[in-house]
Amino acid sequence: MLAETQTKTQPRELTSEKGLVNPVLSTATAGEAPQLAELARTTYISAYAHEMTADALQRHIDSALTDEAVVEMLNGDIFFVARMDERIVGFVQMGRVDRKNIPVDDIRADDSQFRRVYIDPPWQSQGIGSQLLTYALADARTTGRVFLDVWETNVRAQRFYESHGFKRVGEREVYRDDGTREGAEFLMMRTRQHRA
Repeated sequence: MLAETQTKTQPRELTSEKGLVNPVLSTATAGEAPQLAELARTTYISAYAHEMTADALQRHIDSALTDEAVVEMLNGDIFFVARMDERIVGFVQMGRVDRKNIPVDDIRADDSQFRRVYIDPPWQSQGIGSQLLTYALADARTTGRVFLDVWETNVRAQRFYESHGFKRVGEREVYRDDGTREGAEFLMMRTRQHRA
């Protein structure tokens, strides 16, 4: 259902007022799943290799970031992408709120969840993330509140989301298979009052 609408969205190029790069922004197509999966793996490893064991990192990649997993994600979620020279350098994955990851009691039908916001490491700190997040938030399908979760140690991402109107509304403990605490994810939310 959502995947069908992805092919109908026309690309849009945003101009940076600060002289930063100007990606072409649009939604991904099903044929771009391998490129999205590769970007997800690269970004995830860059962000979490210093915090996770090699085994835990590989388990996550093998279970959640394969080409096949991304194809499945594209069947239900929308991927907003940033392209530089035809290459995808970042994406925001948006879908319906997953109550397992966002345990909020009053989820509404028009609420959304940003599941992943990934920018290729060489393209980070050049304004692409802000342009992409603004583009995703302006999409007509994000009419209600928008939720996301962010790892407790990822202070840079927390500040980034706060700068875009997200507020911390909760916390979810994360445990390893053996029952030991791995850490916590902070739950963040942006309301429609913050929309431009």
